[in-house]
Formats: sequence, structure tokens, C-alpha cells
Amino acid sequence: MCFSEFLAAAGLASLDALLQQARPEQPLDGFLHAKLLEQLRIYQLIGGMPAVVAGYCESRDILECQLILDRLIDGFRADFSKYRKKTPEVRLDETLRAVARQAGTKFKYSNIANAAPGRIYKDSLDLLVRAGLVHKIPHASGHGVPLGAEADAGKFKVLPVDIGLHQRMLGLPLGEHLLAGNTELVNKGNLAEVFAGLEIIATSPPCCAPELHYWQRESRNSQAEVDYLVVNNGRIVPVEVKAGTRGQMQSLHLFLAGHSSPVGVRLSHENFARFNNIRVLPLYAAGHLNRYLLH
Repeated sequence: MCFSEFLAAAGLASLDALLQQARPEQPLDGFLHAKLLEQLRIYQLIGGMPAVVAGYCESRDILECQLILDRLIDGFRADFSKYRKKTPEVRLDETLRAVARQAGTKFKYSNIANAAPGRIYKDSLDLLVRAGLVHKIPHASGHGVPLGAEADAGKFKVLPVDIGLHQRMLGLPLGEHLLAGNTELVNKGNLAEVFAGLEIIATSPPCCAPELHYWQRESRNSQAEVDYLVVNNGRIVPVEVKAGTRGQMQSLHLFLAGHSSPVGVRLSHENFARFNNIRVLPLYAAGHLNRYLLH
């Protein structure tokens, strides 16, 4: 379940409706913005797996939701034995753990296990992708549509299927999140970037696979990366994700200067705003990205 579906299940559909009416030129009321950030924090802790959301809606007990997440993870791992003819179950488990550790960054097979050749894990990752437990985000140059035409199959990022499962597999400190302020959410495990990517994937048109990529320039003196590239009305839109309310946008400006994209997006914990050709959207609005780009 995406964030909007979570709000509906929690009896907060009216809050999502107000969110959809906001624009960079018409930000949300400060009270509503803070309320949505609070719900985002809860969603980051429990995720969108239906059993977990149902448990939360019934008890509002975040700790109980963690136990449900543990049972789901155990269930996934128990299923790995069914694929032992294709790849050892321990290798699948190691790869799933590596996805959690490397989520939101360039994935490296060599970082899965110490002293093990990375290439032996390729089949394991492919199985997890086909099973729907992992999403691959390929690198693209961003010079033309479709993005996949210039994608580099050897360079990609990965996202786990659910942010609740992700934070649970990482063992992130639950108390630290519960005590943090709404604009001080800890970004361990790249929670902001993982959330944004999963929201964009979940709310993509159901008739076609989501065209989600990332861009990176690697050079000795100048490295730059844009977290996501999306296509909206035939144009490529770079999306940069920032945890909290601060952060520079050098990579976003660099991409816009070297490509034909007319507009860029920054997702953060700020309210709606606009700076020239960059639209600032709250992180919780990631699932409505296409709606805001139409205006």
C-alpha cells in the first residue's frame, strides 16, 4: 500500500485530499504539513504491507507492527528453500540483506559477502527481482526518451519492495525515530530516498512498467548524482531527494544545465515551494509527483 492508501486505511483520506489540492504556488497550512509529516514518520516505520497496516489501524501499536514485519521477513526467508535448485537459499538471504544495506546507492555484487566473488550473486538478485521483493533502478544518461534506450545494465540501484521491511531488516533504532521531531527524521538506511522511489513506482500507470532510472556523473574532480529520473508528458524530469529541510541542489542544477529538461523536482521535508525551474515538494507528496508536474 502506498502512502495515500495508508492514509485512507487509517481514516485520513480527507488529509490526502487536501494534499492533492496543494501546489508549489499554494503551500499547505503549516498545521496540515506537520500532521502529514507525522503520518509519514509512522509510515516509514511500519510500511505498506497490508497485514502490517491492518494491525496498525486496529491497535495503533507500532511495536506490534514490528513483530508482524518480523514474521513476514521470516516467511520470505522460509520460501527461499523452494529455489535451492537454482541458487542456494543462504545466497538468496545474503543478497536480500545486501539489498537493505545498499538501498538507494549504486549496487555492488562485491559488497554482498566478504571474500566471495560478486558474480555468483547475480542469479540470486535476478530471482529476488522476479519474485517482486526487489526493484532495480538502472542508470541512464537522461538525454532522451525512452530512458531505457540509453540505460547502462551494469550500473543500477536497488530498492526493497517495502520501506517497513527495509528498516526492519536494517535493524534501525525504533526509539530514535519515535523521539525525533517531524523535520528531524533520521536518514539512516536512506529512508527518504527509498520511500520516494517506492512511491513513484507504486503510483505509476498500471498499464506499463514504471520508467524509473537514476543519473550519475563520475569524474575525478566532479561527481554528481540525481536520485531519480522520471518521464512526464514526454519530458525527462530529474528528482532529487533530501532528508530534512536543508541541502544543496548542485547535482540537480548540473543535470538541468546539461540536458533539455525544463523542470526539476526536489523532495524534502519542506512545504511546497518553487525556485525558478525547480519545484520543491514535501516528501510525503512523492506519490502525486505527476499531478504536480502538470501545473
